[in-house]
Amino acid sequence: MKILGLDIGSRSIKWILYEASSSCLLEKGILDSTPHNLERIEEIIPPFDKIGLTGYGRHNLNNVLRAESPKIVSEITCHAKGARFIEPNCHHLLDIGGQDTKFIILDASGKIIDFKLNDRCSAGTGRYLENMAKILDLGIQDFINIAIRSEKPSNINSMCTVFAESEIISLIHSREKIEDISAGIMKSLIFRTKALIGTNKIDEKILLLGGLSELENIEILFERFDLKVKKNELSRYTGALGAALTLTN
Repeated sequence: MKILGLDIGSRSIKWILYEASSSCLLEKGILDSTPHNLERIEEIIPPFDKIGLTGYGRHNLNNVLRAESPKIVSEITCHAKGARFIEPNCHHLLDIGGQDTKFIILDASGKIIDFKLNDRCSAGTGRYLENMAKILDLGIQDFINIAIRSEKPSNINSMCTVFAESEIISLIHSREKIEDISAGIMKSLIFRTKALIGTNKIDEKILLLGGLSELENIEILFERFDLKVKKNELSRYTGALGAALTLTN
C-alpha cells in the first residue's frame, strides 16, 4: 500500500510516498507554498492509496483533497514520528520553521514527553533569517557562509523583527563588516532558540528539522553559540514522513 504524507508549511509543501508493506520510502518532493501550487496540488503529487496531511496549511488543503478522505495530523506528532524513523536514537528535535519554532523531547520509545512552541514572534524563525539576509543583499546560503567568517559578531538586541531590521540598517551605515552583522543575526536567532529550550539538560546533539537543515555548515554557527545540532538528509521531510507513518498503525 502506498501512503502519501503531505506537509503543508507556510513556506513550502513537502511530501513523502511510503510503501507500507516494505517500510520503504519511494519518493519525496518539495515545492513553494504558493496559491497556484496549492490549487493544482492533485496534479503534482504522485498516485497513492491513503494520504495524511500535516503542517500550517493542513486544514486548507483538506478541502481540496476531501474526496481522498485525508487524515489530519498535528505537526508535533508528525515530526516526532518522522524523526524517530530517520534517527531512532535522537530524543531532542528542533524545528525552526517559517512561522514558528518547535522544540520536542522524546523518551526512549519515541513517545513525546514535552514540547515547547514559539509562534508569537517571527524573530526566531526561518523567515526572520530570510528577511535579514535580503537586507544584506545575500542569498540565504551565502549569508551562512559569510557569517562563518566572522571574528566579532555584532550585537543585535531588538526582540522585534521590525526593530531588528532598523538595527541592522544602522550597523550597515556604521560600516560594520557584513560577516559580523550576519553572525550577529545568527547569534540573535540562536539565543532566542536557547531561551525557548530553557534549562533542559541535553546530553546529545539536537536533531535540526525544517528548511534550515538543508543549509550547508549551519551547524557550525549553532555550535559556535553553544547549541549543538545535527542534520539528516531527510530532516526537512520529517513532518511529511510522520504524516504517512500515522496511517500505518
